[in-house]
Amino acid sequence: MRQLGEGSYGIIYQVQERATKKRFALKKIIAHDLDEVVAFQREFELVNSVDHTNIMKIFGICIRNLDMTTIAIYVLMEMALLDWDDEIRKHLDQRKAYKESELINILKQLVSALCFMQRNKISHRDIKPQNVLVFKHNIYKVADFGEAKEVKISKQLNTLRGTELYMSPILYDGLKQNKEDVRHNSFKSDVFSLGFCFIYAASLNFNIIYEVRDVKDMKKMETILHKHLKNKYTKKFVDLLLNMLEVDESSRFDFIELNRYLGEEFPDEEER
Repeated sequence: MRQLGEGSYGIIYQVQERATKKRFALKKIIAHDLDEVVAFQREFELVNSVDHTNIMKIFGICIRNLDMTTIAIYVLMEMALLDWDDEIRKHLDQRKAYKESELINILKQLVSALCFMQRNKISHRDIKPQNVLVFKHNIYKVADFGEAKEVKISKQLNTLRGTELYMSPILYDGLKQNKEDVRHNSFKSDVFSLGFCFIYAASLNFNIIYEVRDVKDMKKMETILHKHLKNKYTKKFVDLLLNMLEVDESSRFDFIELNRYLGEEFPDEEER
């Protein structure tokens, strides 16, 4: 029906099933060899291997040879209203800060999904607002698993993955030093990336990320976060973000630990 935008690997269209008039998102990905096709198929197999309310659903894949060297992969997915980055920008345009309860609700949904993935030994490795989709009734879903990887033997991965701005400190330092392999805990790296997403959403300003990007001292990080957020959010919420942004990977939550912490420190109304 129309082009919606461009994802990390291709163009996304809105399409409609003729018989039911139901609408979907269709991602068109261009691959240039069979290795790329296999890589994309692996991504979608990983997504389809898990079933969670807050993980984007894929309904089907179609592969077509466009010519001798170009292959198109069409992926049929559920239709979102917009991505989280677009929603954050709308809040910024309207000068309407998120309520703390709204951010906690979003965080709980995403952590629930990523905790579920961790229990299934799958790490996302490219957490950013563009890879979170917003649906009706304030449902948020993790999407775009192009960098996702199954963690089989160890929680430690060597490969450098993730969008630079949202990288965890150990990966960011490795990138600056032109390292191809960095030993790290992929789930804890994703927690850090998610923390960056939330300080951006909470402040409605990229400046906070640029200020803390190279900070290694947690006291300094705490000072910066309180400077930007103290008038909008409780100390308890800011402390939660600081736990997610812990520079020392060994002291940072993974998603299972973070999910437990959220349940204990930020219980739902019916749990109180």
